[in-house]
Order: sequence, then structure tokens, then C-alpha cells
Amino acid sequence: MTLTALIVGLAMCGQGNKALEYFYEMQIRGVKPDAITFVGVLVACSHAGLVDERISHFNLMSEKYGIRPSIEHYGCLVYILGRAGRIAKAEELIKNMPMALDHFVLGGLLGACRIHDNLEAAERAAQQLLELLPDNGGSYVILSNRYSSSRKWKKVKRIKELMAERNIKKPPGCILIEVDGVVHEFVKEVLFDMDVEEKETALNLHTEKLALTFGLVSPMPGVLIRIVKNLRVSNDCHTATNIISKVYNRETVVMDRNRFHLFKNGSCSCKDFW
Repeated sequence: MTLTALIVGLAMCGQGNKALEYFYEMQIRGVKPDAITFVGVLVACSHAGLVDERISHFNLMSEKYGIRPSIEHYGCLVYILGRAGRIAKAEELIKNMPMALDHFVLGGLLGACRIHDNLEAAERAAQQLLELLPDNGGSYVILSNRYSSSRKWKKVKRIKELMAERNIKKPPGCILIEVDGVVHEFVKEVLFDMDVEEKETALNLHTEKLALTFGLVSPMPGVLIRIVKNLRVSNDCHTATNIISKVYNRETVVMDRNRFHLFKNGSCSCKDFW
């Protein structure tokens, strides 16, 4: 339990290689890992961008330890294959899973399609996800954004109409930051059907940037800034926080819905892989 806790904790903090060191130490000591250990190991591989290692550890579960992979293990493998651009391989894995689909697996694939701008795979993943969770606003928005980037305006309009018909709304981004013992909340709701100029303005007003600015002007210079976010950190905010951590020499910890990010001297602990 102790080694598993270390592996999972280090993986969530972006220290994937360190987490794997403890996993190897566990094997050397003859301590048998369990299913939870392997979730941590696979997450560590994801956050370190270790695709081949993750596949190897996934196979190791059943071949050496007789552990039957669960939906969580398959979801981890789909996620890293997708993030590495192996979309077709991820789809093939999903198709051959010995259990029913769930939102975790499909959500990981859809997110990878967004990163690699794969519209066809995104449509397939979104369709399956919406069949499972018809009220999932995030899926509508991601698919709409993919259509927008491909200038498929009729489909963008149809997604908007579907959301209106089904009364679907994407939850607004929410940021919490503590300054001088007081927790402050920043909330910003942005519509997905903005024009280019409006989107540029919205990027400048992202809740994470607002909270970070508030932390920078707080009366306690040099203190570590801690931020909690209910959504995944956006690419734009991630880049901005990296730059700010170097320009202002301020370490910042951001906990989004997936993991911890430590921004220091212009780089993040996730190594820009999250």
C-alpha cells in the first residue's frame, strides 16, 4: 500500500519516471503489485509520455501477475495512445475491449482527437459518447470546435441546435485561489459559437489567468501560488503560466481535474504532456 501510494502520488504530480522507479523497486523487493498499483503505473507512463513502456506494463499485468485489466486500465492505455497520435490504434483497442464502453475511455479518445485535429475520429468518439451520456455538454463543445476549425459551419449550427433542444450547457470554468487565508473564486462562462475576435478576448479573460494575476498582485510577493481548477488546463493558460513563472520568478501549483502542475522557471512538471 505504501509503494502504491507513492507511485500514484508521484504520477499525479507529473513525476512519472520517479513513480516508475518505485515500481521497479517494488518488483526487486518481491512485493506483488495489485490492480490499483498498475493504474498508477499506467498513469505515470501517460504523464511521462512513455508510450511503449505503458504497453509493456499493460501486458505485464496479466502475463506475470494474473491481473485482469479493468476499464480503468484500458482507459489509461487509450489515453496515451491517443495523445501520442496513434488514434487508429486507440480506436482498435476500444473496439476489442472485453467490456462495455464508458465515458472515461471515450473521453480520453475524444480529447486526443482534439489535440491532433482528427475530425473523423472525433465524430465517431463523440457519437458513441453522446449515446452513453446524452447530457454531456463537454462532448458537444469539443465536437463543435472541431467542426469550426474545419469550417463546417452547417454542422456547427446543428450542434448548437441540438444543445438548445436538449437544454445542454457546458459547465463554466471555475478557479479557486487562496490569498491571505481567504479563498477567492473566479468564474467565466464562454459560449462556443464566438467569432475570432471574441475568442481572442475570451482567452485573455480565462479564469486561470485572472486568478494568477490576482495572486501576483497579492500583498505577499514570492509566496507559492496555489490554484484549483474544475476543468482541464487549457493550452493557452498553460503556456501563459509557464511564461509568467519565469518572468516574475513565481512558482505556481495548479490542480486541474486530471493532475497537479508545478510551474517553475518557465517550465511545468508535466513537461507539456497532460
